[in-house]
Amino acid sequence: MVKKYLDSINFIAAGAVFSLGLLAVILSPSYLKTAGAISGPISGPIATPTPSSGNSGNSSFSGADAPKCDSQKPGGAPRLLKAEATGSNQVTLTWSRAADPVTYYTVVYGYSANQINFGNPNVGGKNTLSYVVKGLGGNVTYFFKVRAGNDCMPGDYSNAIPVRVSGKTIASPAVGFKQDVLSAKASSESAKKTVKVEAVKSAPINFNFGSFIARILNLFHLAS
Repeated sequence: MVKKYLDSINFIAAGAVFSLGLLAVILSPSYLKTAGAISGPISGPIATPTPSSGNSGNSSFSGADAPKCDSQKPGGAPRLLKAEATGSNQVTLTWSRAADPVTYYTVVYGYSANQINFGNPNVGGKNTLSYVVKGLGGNVTYFFKVRAGNDCMPGDYSNAIPVRVSGKTIASPAVGFKQDVLSAKASSESAKKTVKVEAVKSAPINFNFGSFIARILNLFHLAS
C-alpha cells in the first residue's frame, strides 16, 4: 500500500518535471526564433523632407535622393518687396503673397545673389508676409530670398535683395537658421525614413530530445 502511494507520488513528480521542462523548451529563445522575426527600422516617412537648394537658388532633387510628393506646387513665387536693416544685427523682410496652394514660407540668405548658405524652412503659415531675421553678423552684406511651399512641395524662390547689416560680429547663423538645412544630404536623410521589414531566417533548435527524456527518467529513478 505504501509502495503504491510512493509510486503515485513519483509518477506525479516525474510528470510535473516533464511538463516544466517542455515549457522551458517552448519558451526558450532558440525555439521562439523559429517563428521568424522582424528587423530594421519600422518608421514611416512622417517627416516632411525639405528639397535641396544649389548655388543657383533653385530647389531640386535628383536620383534616389528625391522623395515622392503628391502635393501641388504653389502657383507662383512670392516677390520680395523689401529687405532692410531695422536694428543692430537684424533685417526685416516683406514680401507679396504667393499664388495658392500655399501652407508655409521659407526664408534663406547667403553671401551672393546666387548662393544660399543658411535657411529657415518654415517662418510662418500662408498668411505670413513679413519676417524679422535676428542674430546676423555685423558689417556683412547678405542676400535674402523667400519662397512658398505647399506641404512637402516647395515653390520657386523670389528675387534676391542685398542688405548691409551693422552690429557686432557674430559667427553663428541667424536665430532659427541653419547651414545646409535645405541641402540634398539633409533631405535624403529624411527621405530614407521609409518602412523596412526584413524576414530573418529561422534558427535551428539546439535541443536533444533523447537526452531530455534520459534526464527525466533519471529523475524518476532517483525519486523511486
